[in-house]
Amino acid sequence: MHRSIFFLLVCAVALAGCARGVQPTIDLTAITPPVPSDNRQEIALNLIDALNQENYQAVYDQFDDTMKKEMPVDKIKEAWRTVIRNAGLLEKTIKIRNQTESGYNFVIVTAAFSDGYLDVQVAFDLNDQIAGLHFAPAK
Repeated sequence: MHRSIFFLLVCAVALAGCARGVQPTIDLTAITPPVPSDNRQEIALNLIDALNQENYQAVYDQFDDTMKKEMPVDKIKEAWRTVIRNAGLLEKTIKIRNQTESGYNFVIVTAAFSDGYLDVQVAFDLNDQIAGLHFAPAK
């Protein structure tokens, strides 16, 4: 249940903004602090970059089977456009951290958008496939 809820909650992002055009690729070197050699963190950053480049198929390909059923490519596109409409253009990532909760490993990336800051929460299954994705106001 938690797997699909994370991504579906994307529509609940409560930030003001308006639709914008295609954004440039994220500068992965701008991360503070530098990314340690953690595969999940790299996967999370690559996922955000793929969303930012509107490469929805690359996002879909990283999902586990449950997420693939719940979030086909067209729903990923719709959800990302909702984020951009509410939060503005993605400008940069600010920090990245790991968290474990309810048996899931999470990577939380705090990102600056033109109209505010969001925490991009990426949940992983035991095979390091994406089992959940959620956008929430940054803490």
